[in-house]
Amino acid sequence: MMKQKIVFLDVDGTLVDFKMTMPESARKALELARENGHLLVLCTGRAYCDIYPWLMDFGFDAVVASAGAHVMHNETELYHSFIDPKDLSKLAQIFKNHGAACVFQGSAGRFMTEENASAFLEFFRKMDINMDGKVLQNTIVEEPHLRNDIESGVYQGANVGIDQIQKEVGDAVTITGASFGVDREYNGEFTKGGINKATGMDIVMNHFGMEVSDAIAFGDSQNDIPMLRYAGVSVAMGDGAKPALEAADHVTTPLLEDGIWNGFKLVGLI
Repeated sequence: MMKQKIVFLDVDGTLVDFKMTMPESARKALELARENGHLLVLCTGRAYCDIYPWLMDFGFDAVVASAGAHVMHNETELYHSFIDPKDLSKLAQIFKNHGAACVFQGSAGRFMTEENASAFLEFFRKMDINMDGKVLQNTIVEEPHLRNDIESGVYQGANVGIDQIQKEVGDAVTITGASFGVDREYNGEFTKGGINKATGMDIVMNHFGMEVSDAIAFGDSQNDIPMLRYAGVSVAMGDGAKPALEAADHVTTPLLEDGIWNGFKLVGLI
């Protein structure tokens, strides 16, 4: 039997599609991998509070949330990092200058202005995703960028690409192409500079006393690249973004074509 491995799994586009569907074969693969003695860790750009409750019910061994800014082992917090409000304020002004709507997120929830909430509702409607309830449940505040508990966020509809946004904000914040939808250039995500999924993975590995060679990562998008490069073995979903496919050691089938099941078999987890 294979030596115990620790498997890091992105959520959106890897375990679950963008209409919140998780293939039954993926669920079975997780169960079999656990039966074989392997550890399973969610490694997502979502804030901890924004991970699907039904997915959390599976009982993962740890969670890396907000693309590395928040790391949990059961009820124990292993790491938590926030973006400085002064950097958020600068970023918020840049988004405003370029016509982008943005959402700020952390373990306390998602925060946005009423104008940005309306823009995101329209954005998801165009993608044929009904997010009315979820968006309207977010906390509407006039100046979300002044909060001191923001870990990361997303934006959409900028009139310039991610490289230009990055140039204007500087190194304090990292800008990455969106992990959902088709447009990864004018829609994106932001995290604290120097913090990414590999940051959280390293904390989890140290906590469990395991070697990098024992880590296997599964991802599909640009914010997964640090994770895919960090792991001893990495697998990209067949329908993932091209940069993610290029960063991975292996490519499995698309998510809805038994991608997780085939990927787990490919690397010997099941």
